[in-house]
Amino acid sequence: MEKLMKGKKVSILNYEKRVKMGYDIVHKLYPDAKLYKADLNWIKDRFLLTLKFSYTDEKTISINETEFEKWNTPAMKDELFFGIDYFNWPVKMTFDKACELRERKGFGNAFTEVILMKHFFETPSNACYFFNGNPSVYVDTVNGEVHPTYRLKK
Repeated sequence: MEKLMKGKKVSILNYEKRVKMGYDIVHKLYPDAKLYKADLNWIKDRFLLTLKFSYTDEKTISINETEFEKWNTPAMKDELFFGIDYFNWPVKMTFDKACELRERKGFGNAFTEVILMKHFFETPSNACYFFNGNPSVYVDTVNGEVHPTYRLKK
């Protein structure tokens, strides 16, 4: 995740910068769009982002990275928006901090996807980083709590 560069740890993913790039593209065209999901997926040989926004009760907007820090044009879709609440960008915790907390709790395993969104089953919920791996865990961006997304068998 990180490499040493001139004595400092630097994220090779540039997560916040990349999300901000996609976010700014959408907000320039659709200022009222509200971010509800940032999905970082391992595609072929790299992690790429997809951002989803609610626009109205019946419209959503998505934008995808086509390659590192390169984005396609936002796509508007006729989709009912329900079940997931939007969150304010930027969130209170960096991606690197979430990775650190996850590793400190003993969940330093590999992952192939990270989804930043509000929790489906908790109301009200803070935005959380969901690391899909074995086991899958989530990190709350406000209180820093780390939990498996399912019960571990003992």
